[in-house]
Amino acid sequence: STQSRSSAASDVYKRQGGKKGFGFYILKSSRGSIIFSIQAVGAGSCIDDEDKMNVLFRDGTRIALTNDSDFNCDAKYTQYFGSAFGKKKELEMFKTKEVETIRIWTSDSYVEEDFTPEQSKQLMRTVSCLTNE
Repeated sequence: STQSRSSAASDVYKRQGGKKGFGFYILKSSRGSIIFSIQAVGAGSCIDDEDKMNVLFRDGTRIALTNDSDFNCDAKYTQYFGSAFGKKKELEMFKTKEVETIRIWTSDSYVEEDFTPEQSKQLMRTVSCLTNE
């Protein structure tokens, strides 16, 4: 699939140890879209195609995005930005604003992670770098 052929990937957030949290990967597809691939662990493994990702930025701005992948029980949440997927305004927020908290909803509950200032800045740099390639 075209999703797997990406020019860059970055492991932005990975909780060390613990039973709850997420792995957060950012990729760029061969068609130029930016992909957030998130493995949400610890709140039920099923994620519906209508489940949401809530993002709180440090400046108080909030956005809610809907899962772009199909229902699965692999705890995978996927968000596409750019090219045919649009969401340029939201992608711009990830480039210019520090993320404070991200919450991924699952069929059972949600997984939430707070980002340190360093993690927030890494996320901003990664998104900026990939969109400018």
